[in-house]
Amino acid sequence: MQPPTASSGLSQSGIFHRGYCWQMEDFFRNRRKLERLKPIKKELGRERYQTNSERIVMTKRLKLALIGGAVLGVICVVGAYLRSGSSASPVFIASLWYNRVIIGLAIGAPWDTTSKSKALLRGAILGLMVSFAFYSATGFKDPVSFIAGIVYGVILEAWLSRSGK
Repeated sequence: MQPPTASSGLSQSGIFHRGYCWQMEDFFRNRRKLERLKPIKKELGRERYQTNSERIVMTKRLKLALIGGAVLGVICVVGAYLRSGSSASPVFIASLWYNRVIIGLAIGAPWDTTSKSKALLRGAILGLMVSFAFYSATGFKDPVSFIAGIVYGVILEAWLSRSGK
């Protein structure tokens, strides 16, 4: 049976009620199929099923990484403000702090578990990538903040691997 179309007798300006009902019927049929999917992953001894209503959950690792990025951002902002002799613009200071929060976001993403040395290398690489975006946007004027971003990436990853146990 084919779904009705506008050319099969229903008016072009009509409600197209039968086509709507067909779509709803299809939706519920496919929803039942999704609910019968096999488990896609085991987490904490439970099987997890993929459904349409699956939510994105902020993990403990991500929360800690964002908090750590914000705290390290404050430390970095204070250092940059003192280094500039209190002449740094508020936009520069705010964007530097925001950059550190983004480092926390990148490092706090749900990565696969790995050895500590690989995790620290991942922190350094993510810190380098995020900090380089800021460093290049500022015209390559603050190399200390660029290097600090790499170090902060390693610090965050070390802290998260320690507190994750």
